[in-house]
Amino acid sequence: MKNAADKLLKKYRGYSYKKLGSFIGKGNHAELLDLENSEGEDSQIIIDVFWDGTSGGDIQVTCEIVSGGYKPLLGFLPIYLGHCCDGFIRQADEVGAEE
Repeated sequence: MKNAADKLLKKYRGYSYKKLGSFIGKGNHAELLDLENSEGEDSQIIIDVFWDGTSGGDIQVTCEIVSGGYKPLLGFLPIYLGHCCDGFIRQADEVGAEE
C-alpha cells in the first residue's frame, strides 16, 4: 500500500506549479484510489492539493492512506484520520519536471 502511495506522490512531484494549481478548487480530492490492503480491508489513497497559505503562493500536496474505510473520530465527529501521510510543498518559483 505504501509503495502505491509513493508512486502516486512521485507522479505529483513531477508536475509543474501551474499543473498543481489546476487541481485546487476542483472538488473533494485531486485523486482518490480505492484499493484492498493485505488484510483484505477496503483502503484508499487520497491526494489533496491546496494553497499553503494565501492563494497564488506555495502549493501543498498531501498523500494519505486510509485503511478499513473512513471512521469518524470518536464515533460521531466528521473528522477522519489517515494511517500514513506524506507530501511536499511546491514553491511558486519552483519548476517541476512537467510543464
